Amino acid sequence: AVPVNIVLALAVSLALNTITRLRALFRTVFFLPAIASAVAVSLLWLPIYDPQAGWLNSALEIVGISGRSWLDDPSSALWAVMVAAIWQDLGYNVIVFLAGLQAIPQEFYDVAKVDGAGVVARFRRVTLPLLRRTFVFVLCLTTIGYLQEFTRIQVMTAGGPIRSSETVVLHIYERAFGDFQMGYASAMSVLLMFLILVVALVQLRTLRTRWEY
Repeated sequence: AVPVNIVLALAVSLALNTITRLRALFRTVFFLPAIASAVAVSLLWLPIYDPQAGWLNSALEIVGISGRSWLDDPSSALWAVMVAAIWQDLGYNVIVFLAGLQAIPQEFYDVAKVDGAGVVARFRRVTLPLLRRTFVFVLCLTTIGYLQEFTRIQVMTAGGPIRSSETVVLHIYERAFGDFQMGYASAMSVLLMFLILVVALVQLRTLRTRWEY
């Protein structure tokens, strides 16, 4: 979910950055799901994935594709929740990327155009390098958020079927409040904290930059 979220958020923010009319409206539309609770979003997506009356299967049947029970199939349950998670979290990253893009001085693009750089060259040589700090910020927060995924999994699949969509935090919750293994759950929580810390430090160390503009 992390790379898909970031790629889509960057693409949407680039598109929004190029338009001048109705930019505030589109920005609001993309950000609205981010302010909704995870429970509400999960309950919104449950009828969409309904194998009998869900509009997703209905839409697939129109184009000749047979539907399936998305949340009850071990091969698709986690992917289905991932789509809902990306839909909700995309707007926040779009706003952050858009803020980073608007902070890049226009003079850099003007100089690149004078030097004959095309759209792709300006994106590779100007936008990506100057957006690096914003990219690191978005990458770290998105990774940390998905490593702690819990609510959408609990509401939509409860970790099933046959634990195919179980996450670490859901496993900790079940051990603590289902089996009352508080020591085991506490130990796993500490390990998860150190795992998140290591991942974040690696990302910051690998993608760090020292330039200013």
